[in-house]
Amino acid sequence: LSLSLSLFLFLYSDDFTCKDNDGKVVLRSEGKVWSAGSDVKGYDAETGEFLFHLEEIFFRVTKTYLLKDKMGRVVCTIRQKVFSFSPDIKVFSGAAEFDWRGRTANPILFKIDGDFFEWQFKVRNARGELVAFSDEKLRVTTFFGSNHYAVKIAPGMDVSLIAALMIACDCAVNDAN
Repeated sequence: LSLSLSLFLFLYSDDFTCKDNDGKVVLRSEGKVWSAGSDVKGYDAETGEFLFHLEEIFFRVTKTYLLKDKMGRVVCTIRQKVFSFSPDIKVFSGAAEFDWRGRTANPILFKIDGDFFEWQFKVRNARGELVAFSDEKLRVTTFFGSNHYAVKIAPGMDVSLIAALMIACDCAVNDAN
C-alpha cells in the first residue's frame, strides 16, 4: 500500500490529509498551529470517525509525543534520540517514562531513521523488519507552507498508526527548523 501525505500548515491550522494509491483521501487530521506544541487529531475521511490524538509532551529534553486511541488511552510514546546528529526516532509501547539518561522500561515498537529533511526514511518494527518507508519527496510547496510525500506501507500494517508516526516526525523536524 502506498500512502500519500499532504501536510498543510497555514496560519491558523496544522492540517494533514492522507491519500491511498488511487488518490482517494482516506485520513484527515486537524491541528492547531497557535497552540503550545503539536496537538493533532486524526479522522477517517469517509466516516468522520475519530481515530487518534497526537499530543506533544512539554518540558522534555527532546521532542516527545503521546499517541492516544479513540478512547483516550496512550498507545505509544514517540521520542527523538537525545543529542543526536542524525534523525533517530523511537516508538515505545504505552506511556513511557524516561530517566535522566533517556532510558525506559517500556519496549520499543518501532525505530524510524533516515534523512527527514529529504523525507527518505525507514520504519522498522522491534524485530528489525521494514514496515514502511519513503524514498522520494514528491513536492514541496513553500508559498502556503505545505509538504507532500509518499509513504509505502507493508501489508497488514495499521495505516492510521503509520500516518500518525509520520505526522509526529514531520512535527518534530519542522519544529526543529
